Amino acid sequence: MLETLEQKRQPNTMALAMVALYEPLLPCADHYHQCLEQNFPDLPQPTSVAFTEKDNLQAMSVEIGENEGIIALMPVPIPWSDLEGPCLT
Repeated sequence: MLETLEQKRQPNTMALAMVALYEPLLPCADHYHQCLEQNFPDLPQPTSVAFTEKDNLQAMSVEIGENEGIIALMPVPIPWSDLEGPCLT
């Protein structure tokens, strides 16, 4: 039985990206939808887009199909140790 449950279990995945911006602004919902449609036309339409701001932290959550994502503006710089490799190429 344990094998059957393990076989049915879908792996959870998470991706993290740090994007350097000229200005700390989240995309508006319309612009976000346009970018998705242009670059990923086979994706399902987002079913939920919500904006949150608390203690000067801005975030946007989105649901696309069975997937959820969060885009947030971080109030700290990207660590140099994460930038050093990409900057060398």
